[in-house]
Amino acid sequence: MLQSKQSWRYTTFYLLILMSVFSCSKTNESSPIPEQPRPEQPRFISATGVDGYVDLNWSTVQYAHSYNIYFSTIQNTPLSESKLLANKQPPYTHTGLINNTTYYYLIAAVNTTGESVSSEEISATPTSIVGTNPLFIYQWNLENTAQVAGAIRGEDINLAPLITSCNTEDNCRGEGILVAIVDTGLEISHEDLFSNVAADMSINYLDSSYDPTPSASSEDPHGTAVAGIVAARDQNSVGLRGVAPRASLVGYNFLQVGDMTTAFDALTHDSDGDQSPDAGISVNSWGPLDNGELHAAEIDIVSALKVGVEKGRNGLGTVYVWAAGNGAKGASFNIDQSATGECNRSVDNSNYDGFANDPRVMAIGAVTEKGLKASYSECGANLWISAPAGEFCNSSGYYTITSTDLSGDAGINTDQLSNSSEYTNTNYTKCFNGTSAATPTVAGVAALMLQQSTHNLSWRDIRFILANTARINDPGPQAGWTQNGAGISVNHKYGFGVVDSLAAVAMAKDPNYLVLDPEVQFDSPLYAVNLSIPDNNSVGVEDVQTIANSSITKIEYVEITLTAAHAYFADLEVILTHTYLNDATTVSSESRLAETHLMQCEREISNCSAFSYNNWRFGSSRHLGEPADGTWMLSVRDKKANLTGQFDSWKIKFYGS
Repeated sequence: MLQSKQSWRYTTFYLLILMSVFSCSKTNESSPIPEQPRPEQPRFISATGVDGYVDLNWSTVQYAHSYNIYFSTIQNTPLSESKLLANKQPPYTHTGLINNTTYYYLIAAVNTTGESVSSEEISATPTSIVGTNPLFIYQWNLENTAQVAGAIRGEDINLAPLITSCNTEDNCRGEGILVAIVDTGLEISHEDLFSNVAADMSINYLDSSYDPTPSASSEDPHGTAVAGIVAARDQNSVGLRGVAPRASLVGYNFLQVGDMTTAFDALTHDSDGDQSPDAGISVNSWGPLDNGELHAAEIDIVSALKVGVEKGRNGLGTVYVWAAGNGAKGASFNIDQSATGECNRSVDNSNYDGFANDPRVMAIGAVTEKGLKASYSECGANLWISAPAGEFCNSSGYYTITSTDLSGDAGINTDQLSNSSEYTNTNYTKCFNGTSAATPTVAGVAALMLQQSTHNLSWRDIRFILANTARINDPGPQAGWTQNGAGISVNHKYGFGVVDSLAAVAMAKDPNYLVLDPEVQFDSPLYAVNLSIPDNNSVGVEDVQTIANSSITKIEYVEITLTAAHAYFADLEVILTHTYLNDATTVSSESRLAETHLMQCEREISNCSAFSYNNWRFGSSRHLGEPADGTWMLSVRDKKANLTGQFDSWKIKFYGS
């Protein structure tokens, strides 16, 4: 390849010499190429408002290569202050618009000489249509009427009252909230998504275009299914409805590229150069392998999340929603049958995932149609809340989450041979599940909250409201529910519970809600411990430290960094305990940061030692509302025989106000 480039360069240089000689010999016989005339002003413009979009058309003009479309929601806006859709051809559909809002358009023809005089202004107003969504009856995650065999009525996200109370003319479906699907791609022309796709804002990192639709060679439906759960269009007489069916969608196909430069851009994408990420909500239904090993987040991703929460939504912060992981059941991995603990015999834990346990994201778990933890959904002290996703789809008629699929015979629902109970319309599937399906559900609720709130809610307010309005599911005595020191119910399997859309929107709209004070962070020093960990011992070793004068009266998140040298780190159980006085009463709360488990590699095989708690960062949401001041104890226990290690050091960091 290098050779051919080099050969091309030399050949071009030789041709240029010949052309120069030829040109000199014909000086008086050649004439310059005339400059192309400037194109004329576009005329005969038409604009028709439809449901969520405007159809534009105009007559082509001579010498025009393409057309620039300028638009605004304010009449007579100058071109310099209008938004630009560049390099278009007639006809053009402008999507991702808000119904009952008037859009004003100017169109200019473009060629190498520049732009023509812009057209006369024309306007159109998208308006709602009233139709049905034929697959809504199967969306038990939105309204559970026990339509799935064995389902428990009401085990859903409590969306039905919001649907009923939202009239056609109301702005109560997520209008104007931009949601980014950071995934494998997004079919932007899908019949149930296109009217919500924000024009020219998606990114295909493979070809730098605005269309991240998966290629025919990849046919990866994941991002398209995620998008449908958030914002499949309602009342359009096809398909299903999303949780926030009028929110605007953009797709960033980061997972088809996978490098960290692309990851940073996908999490912070800024198309208009205003130093602020475009999306208000970022949906991330992806993560590392769910194999029980430690997977730290790359520095580019950590940096991107910091940028997003500091600069997104004009300083209010992008809301990052993240899949907790599907590694609890183990799939093909070995399960430790003798392990004990709240999530005993799990292979993976969400706290071994440096993406999902970042303090700037919400890690989302999955529950079934019975309101129980899905078998694959990972436990973790870092879990924020959970949402419906179901177990597994099968040919007996059981279905999980209904969503959009790649159009035609591609994606999940390719035909009815592999699953005779799938939909006959292969543009949709009833077999999308995993924390990948739970995560966009929470994102849709967040969009409803942002759109209907009477406050400028920060990303921290969204998390706080979701935690405080989550519904306690699986209330049995063995479910693991406990109250933390602030009196908030919390669970290692569910976080703060299942998302309740009605309650969350109500708190977000409540005029008496007080937004959170500015964030305060407090770092402890590094505590050197240097104690041997007793082998095969349920007591282990511990270190106790006192935090004082932190200025944090209400914790929002806790970060714990641990170094513990051990030949097989998965033997270790790690528990954080907070004890303090609350109105002269001693209260205590606990976070189980790690449990004894098996990794994909077998125990006592040398390559397992490559993983260790070497400055590993755990996260915990379980101390929400507690003061940072008090006594904090970290316990490390080796609960398997033969291999030993040492508790070297730890430190703790608090986020709150």
